[in-house]
This record gives sequence, structure tokens and C-alpha cells, in this order.
Amino acid sequence: MSGSTSSSSSPLDQSSSNNSKELRTEKLEGLTENKCNYSVKSESDTDDESLITDEEYKRYSDAVKASDGFDVPRLTGGDFYYGGGIVPLRMCDYYRTTLEPFCVAAMNHYNQDKKTNYEFVRLIKANDQVLGCFINYYLTIEGRTSENSTKIFEAIVTESLGDPEVQFCREKAPPTETGNAEGSSGK
Repeated sequence: MSGSTSSSSSPLDQSSSNNSKELRTEKLEGLTENKCNYSVKSESDTDDESLITDEEYKRYSDAVKASDGFDVPRLTGGDFYYGGGIVPLRMCDYYRTTLEPFCVAAMNHYNQDKKTNYEFVRLIKANDQVLGCFINYYLTIEGRTSENSTKIFEAIVTESLGDPEVQFCREKAPPTETGNAEGSSGK
């Protein structure tokens, strides 16, 4: 019985590994085709280019703490992004179109929770965080009521194999001069 399990698992493992590589390749090609201006690092690039400095990491860490991950600097280290780091996305038509349903879901979540009637206007910026088969999107969006009152919102929406799941949606707090002024003074 164990012999049949090992012989049948090998082709499946190879098939899912190949499918995974194909999906990643298609996604990278899609980003290039949509002119998001991401450079793809090849395996021949040196590892020195993928390292971030202690200063960069401190600046990043302080920004995550100060903004809950919504306002973080772009780092140079590619390996950092695949290790659960929060990464600012370059806004292009591809991301605006892809993330629009997530923004609408976030506004609907906020309206249901707060008994309001905001509608999604536009995606201002987005960050992502890859965690295995899940991606957390940190969305900064503009919403408007029928009376033309606008507000800026922050939402975390998780994408997995199914529909997007809104973790929360809240009004973006205005910048403060007190509190963690050191972490936000450079912005």
C-alpha cells in the first residue's frame, strides 16, 4: 500500500510544481505586459542586490508600526518581498482594475458596519503582503456619499483561493504631530 502511494504521489508532485511555475510565469508576464514597470530579477543576479541595509529595515519597521502597514517605503531587496514583507505596489491600470472589486467589498463592509452609504470612488494606493497562498492587500481608497462628502479609508482585504475577505475598513486617521512623530516625520 505504501508503494502505490509513493509511485502515485511523484507525478502529482511534479505536475503541481510545474503548474505553480507556469502560474508564476504567467503572472510575471502579465505584470510586464501591463506596463507596471517591475523589473524581474533573474537567478543569475548576485545576492548582494537582494539584501537590505539595517537602516532601510529600521525605516521600514518604524513605518509599519506608525501606519499599520499602509504607508511603508519601497525597499530595494527583492527577497524581502517574498518573505512576508509589506510592499508598495506601483499604481497602474492592471492593479487599479484588479483591485477595484476588493475596494468595493471594503466600502460595502464599512457601510454595513457603520450604517453609512459611501460608494467607492478610486484606489489611491495599495500595498501587498504575500503570506503563502494568501495575499493581504493594504488599500487606501476614496469613498463618497450621495451628498458628495468624501473621505479616505484604509482597508485590509485578504485574497486566497476564493472571494476576497475584508479584514477591516476604517477611516484614515489624520496625521498627528504627537505620538510617533519620529516614524512619520519624513513623510
